[in-house]
Amino acid sequence: MNLKNKLGLFENPYGNANQEKEKTFILSKENLELARKYSAESFVLLENKDNILPLNKDTKVAIIGPYADNKGISGAWSIYNEKNEDTITIKQGILEYLNTPDILYSRGCPVLKEEEIDTILAMEGKGPIPHNEKTISEEIKEAVSVAEKADVIILAIGEHYKQSGEGASRSGIEIPRIQQDLLNSLYLLEKPIIAIVFSGRPLVLKPIAEKVSAMLWVGFPGTEGGHSICDILYGKVNPCGKLNMSFPQASGQCPIYYNHYSSGRPAIIPNYRFTSRYQDIPDEPFYPFGYGLSYSKFEYSNLTLDKTTITSKENDYIKASITVKNTTSVPGYEIIQLYIQDLFGSVIRPVKELKDFKKIFFKANEEKTISFKITLEMLKFLDSDLNLIAEPGEYKIYIGKSSSENLEATFYYK
Repeated sequence: MNLKNKLGLFENPYGNANQEKEKTFILSKENLELARKYSAESFVLLENKDNILPLNKDTKVAIIGPYADNKGISGAWSIYNEKNEDTITIKQGILEYLNTPDILYSRGCPVLKEEEIDTILAMEGKGPIPHNEKTISEEIKEAVSVAEKADVIILAIGEHYKQSGEGASRSGIEIPRIQQDLLNSLYLLEKPIIAIVFSGRPLVLKPIAEKVSAMLWVGFPGTEGGHSICDILYGKVNPCGKLNMSFPQASGQCPIYYNHYSSGRPAIIPNYRFTSRYQDIPDEPFYPFGYGLSYSKFEYSNLTLDKTTITSKENDYIKASITVKNTTSVPGYEIIQLYIQDLFGSVIRPVKELKDFKKIFFKANEEKTISFKITLEMLKFLDSDLNLIAEPGEYKIYIGKSSSENLEATFYYK
């Protein structure tokens, strides 16, 4: 309240907002270029079997799926979502890049069955949508017929933008069944499939990953989404995004997160029933926090600490260094992540916590030594009396390419 008063928002609620000035910013060339750049950097490459990506410009592709030519890709929280005529779809982006007037395309199926969308709209006090004359089976059959003529299938799938955001909890977070039916039909063609996945939350992607050659998670990329996706598919941009949430093996595994508390019965004893584990799926997420592939490949080695003890002296710190090498001829960015684990605390502590990261550019075959400072501030937590403290004891540091793939070392706070 005091801050709003100091800012003068009670007298002038909209500050210096100016409707005429706004028109010079919305969809300006500079802002569209930034949107294209940053949405591409946010995408996460989840699969790339046999390095099928990036695509060659001469590869004959078919663009299939409910998001292949769909402008509703700004997400539930975007006020621009209902005015999306300027949004670039995947089909538009590829047509522009290939400089061709036409391309193999079929929707294949809607994002959801019409009655499912009607249910969502009814919850918002809106009427039903006009129903499509074609049946879903007819649309899938048409998509298969189109895909038969291609060398590679680009399959654009995901959840409806109204299925995520505020008031959109779901008991099952799988790709909608009709889209899985479309994938299963295309899979029988035995052609490489590149899945582009749209969603506003982590999804259960195991059934998809088993049937595709590559998979790119793009969230809801907004106005320049089609351009950004095309930039990744054809190698104009080397993907570097990392997951900021864990993707589960199954819906029943939720909630799942990398920084969970230590358990009194960790699942580390083989063939022992009474541990904290599932009987039918792995304990680990399908795609862990911090995970993400690149067209470059990075090798981590030689984690060292300049000392193994940190004290409460002012400006004291431990320098942690690691060697990272781009083992390919493809230049690219890598996001190097540092995690810390407090092994013994007065209150239960997480198995690890992300404390720092660095986004570093590597030239072809370049090797660098990357350093981090471990400070006392990184060790602090709220005790049982809600005091922010750091406790003397043993700690572990993990540095690597994700929360589950890293090197480790031990240090102490005394």
